[in-house]
Amino acid sequence: AGRSPRRIVLALGAFVVAAVAVVVALVNAVEPRGADGFVTGGPEVPTTLDLATVSTEEMEAVVAANPDVIPMRLALARRYVEAGDFSAALPHYFEVLERDARNPEALMYMGWMTYLSGDAETGVALIEQSLEVAPGDILATWLLAKARYYGLGDRAGAVPLLEAVLASGLAPPEIVAEAEQMIAEAGS
Repeated sequence: AGRSPRRIVLALGAFVVAAVAVVVALVNAVEPRGADGFVTGGPEVPTTLDLATVSTEEMEAVVAANPDVIPMRLALARRYVEAGDFSAALPHYFEVLERDARNPEALMYMGWMTYLSGDAETGVALIEQSLEVAPGDILATWLLAKARYYGLGDRAGAVPLLEAVLASGLAPPEIVAEAEQMIAEAGS
């Protein structure tokens, strides 16, 4: 009774191949690629993995098995932030910053969460560090403007940031409307 060593090795091998395929698919799904395509030198081929179809538990398992793959960890942390679960996002952003102290996304979201927790000064400093690494990032610029405007009461310092968000042409309509309202209120 029991399985032969050969069957166990084959089953383990199949499991490893499947796990590697999931990891590769997740890395490809979250890691940006240039327009030159990795293998062919041609246009980038869109990934077939939709992270919306991957459960948070599956992402956690893949991240735990591959702690050095920062894009996967960032995708998971971003999912937590978007769900408002900051306590679940924080350990992932701390881990990213331990591995890459100048990661702009981790700095930005750590700054935003710090601002929301009531420490506007530290939050602003972290978002500013993010923009030093990735100047012109519209989301970071928007979050910095809001943290300055509401958290520090620095309307004058927020207005140029709000104007940059509007000038980018990349902000969605609801952010455009809020930025315009903030600028108008700052001028009154």
